[in-house]
Amino acid sequence: RRVRDAEIDRALQDKKSSATTTNSDFNHGTGGEISNDNNSYQVKTPQQILQERKQRAESAFLLQTTKAVKALGMTVTQFNQIGREVLADPALKER
Repeated sequence: RRVRDAEIDRALQDKKSSATTTNSDFNHGTGGEISNDNNSYQVKTPQQILQERKQRAESAFLLQTTKAVKALGMTVTQFNQIGREVLADPALKER
Protein backbone atom coordinates (compact mmCIF):
# COMPACT_ATOMS: atom_id res chain seq x y z
CA ARG A 1 0.00 0.00 0.00
CA ARG A 2 2.83 2.39 0.84
CA VAL A 3 4.53 1.67 -2.46
CA ARG A 4 1.32 2.40 -4.34
CA ASP A 5 0.81 5.63 -2.38
CA ALA A 6 4.40 6.67 -3.05
CA GLU A 7 3.93 5.99 -6.77
CA ILE A 8 0.73 8.05 -6.80
CA ASP A 9 2.55 10.91 -5.07
CA ARG A 10 5.43 10.68 -7.57
CA ALA A 11 3.00 10.62 -10.48
CA LEU A 12 1.29 13.75 -9.17
CA GLN A 13 4.64 15.46 -8.69
CA ASP A 14 5.73 14.40 -12.17
CA LYS A 15 2.48 15.72 -13.58
CA LYS A 16 2.97 19.05 -11.81
CA SER A 17 6.58 19.36 -12.93
CA SER A 18 5.78 18.25 -16.49
CA ALA A 19 3.13 20.95 -16.67
CA THR A 20 5.92 23.47 -16.25
CA THR A 21 8.54 21.65 -18.35
CA THR A 22 6.41 20.37 -21.23
CA ASN A 23 6.22 22.69 -24.19
CA SER A 24 3.98 21.79 -27.13
CA ASP A 25 6.14 23.92 -29.44
CA PHE A 26 8.98 21.44 -28.91
CA ASN A 27 7.13 18.15 -28.82
CA HIS A 28 4.42 19.08 -31.36
CA GLY A 29 1.59 17.51 -29.40
CA THR A 30 3.24 14.12 -28.92
CA GLY A 31 2.72 14.23 -25.17
CA GLY A 32 6.47 14.19 -24.64
CA GLU A 33 8.37 15.81 -21.85
CA ILE A 34 11.43 18.02 -22.03
CA SER A 35 14.16 17.39 -19.51
CA ASN A 36 17.31 19.35 -18.85
CA ASP A 37 20.14 16.90 -18.20
CA ASN A 38 23.62 18.42 -17.99
CA ASN A 39 22.51 21.55 -19.86
CA SER A 40 21.30 19.55 -22.87
CA TYR A 41 17.62 19.22 -23.65
CA GLN A 42 16.02 15.90 -24.49
CA VAL A 43 12.42 15.36 -25.50
CA LYS A 44 11.08 12.22 -23.87
CA THR A 45 8.39 10.20 -25.56
CA PRO A 46 5.43 8.91 -23.56
CA GLN A 47 6.96 5.43 -23.85
CA GLN A 48 10.22 6.65 -22.30
CA ILE A 49 8.33 8.35 -19.49
CA LEU A 50 6.31 5.18 -18.88
CA GLN A 51 9.48 3.07 -18.88
CA GLU A 52 11.12 5.38 -16.31
CA ARG A 53 8.06 5.25 -14.07
CA LYS A 54 7.91 1.47 -14.41
CA GLN A 55 11.58 1.24 -13.42
CA ARG A 56 10.96 3.43 -10.35
CA ALA A 57 7.94 1.33 -9.33
CA GLU A 58 9.93 -1.89 -9.68
CA SER A 59 12.79 -0.46 -7.64
CA ALA A 60 10.42 0.74 -4.93
CA PHE A 61 8.71 -2.68 -4.84
CA LEU A 62 12.04 -4.48 -4.53
CA LEU A 63 13.18 -2.18 -1.73
CA GLN A 64 9.92 -2.50 0.21
CA THR A 65 9.71 -6.29 -0.14
CA THR A 66 13.33 -6.68 0.91
CA LYS A 67 12.64 -4.59 4.02
CA ALA A 68 9.55 -6.67 4.81
CA VAL A 69 11.42 -9.96 4.47
CA LYS A 70 14.29 -8.73 6.65
CA ALA A 71 11.77 -7.52 9.24
CA LEU A 72 10.63 -11.15 9.47
CA GLY A 73 14.22 -12.12 10.27
CA MET A 74 14.79 -13.89 6.98
CA THR A 75 17.10 -13.41 4.03
CA VAL A 76 15.71 -12.84 0.57
CA THR A 77 17.16 -16.22 -0.47
CA GLN A 78 15.30 -17.98 2.36
CA PHE A 79 12.05 -16.25 1.43
CA ASN A 80 12.46 -17.19 -2.24
CA GLN A 81 13.19 -20.82 -1.28
CA ILE A 82 9.98 -20.98 0.74
CA GLY A 83 8.10 -19.60 -2.25
CA ARG A 84 9.57 -22.26 -4.54
CA GLU A 85 8.69 -25.00 -2.06
CA VAL A 86 5.11 -23.76 -1.75
CA LEU A 87 4.70 -23.74 -5.52
CA ALA A 88 6.14 -27.26 -5.81
CA ASP A 89 3.93 -28.82 -3.10
CA PRO A 90 0.20 -28.97 -3.89
CA ALA A 91 -0.73 -29.27 -0.19
CA LEU A 92 1.21 -26.13 0.71
CA LYS A 93 -0.11 -24.37 -2.35
CA GLU A 94 -3.66 -25.07 -1.21
CA ARG A 95 -3.00 -23.53 2.21
